[in-house]
Amino acid sequence: MTRHLVLVGLMAAGKSEIGAALAEHRQMPFLDNDALLEARSGRTGEEIAAADGVTALHAQELEVLRAALACPEAAVVTAAASVVDHPEIDELLASHVVVWLDAPDAALFGRIAAGGHRRPVTAQELAALRSSREATFARLADLRVECTGAPAGVVRTIAGLLPPQAGARPVRR
Repeated sequence: MTRHLVLVGLMAAGKSEIGAALAEHRQMPFLDNDALLEARSGRTGEEIAAADGVTALHAQELEVLRAALACPEAAVVTAAASVVDHPEIDELLASHVVVWLDAPDAALFGRIAAGGHRRPVTAQELAALRSSREATFARLADLRVECTGAPAGVVRTIAGLLPPQAGARPVRR
């Protein structure tokens, strides 16, 4: 089985931007959940949630992750925050290197409020999402990295913690 480098974290943690930069830095393909979801459905996550509901969005995000993890070439893969709520997530990610991108709620909420493809949430909803998912992110992650700085700095931090070989396990810090 191919070992991927999987980025997890709450919405607006910077998974897409940091993932693209990390993939370029490591000279690996980049499989972004948001881009794959839009290519597959023809709609953004926000559009799917508005038209079909959040449950339908989360089901599609999980299917996109499954497809990305089935890729035969090692890649940097971003996982939608919602996938950690699925009962099989431990099994899906067990053989991959998982990096948890974390940031304070105020930073995440500022990014969400700025717009983009994300569905809108209130500060209270974001806090509730953190409360319900934080323990799972911690359990799944081989590394936890603060992502409040510039993406290039976050990529350097991650790269410094990962061994040169993509499939090797990082040293937990």
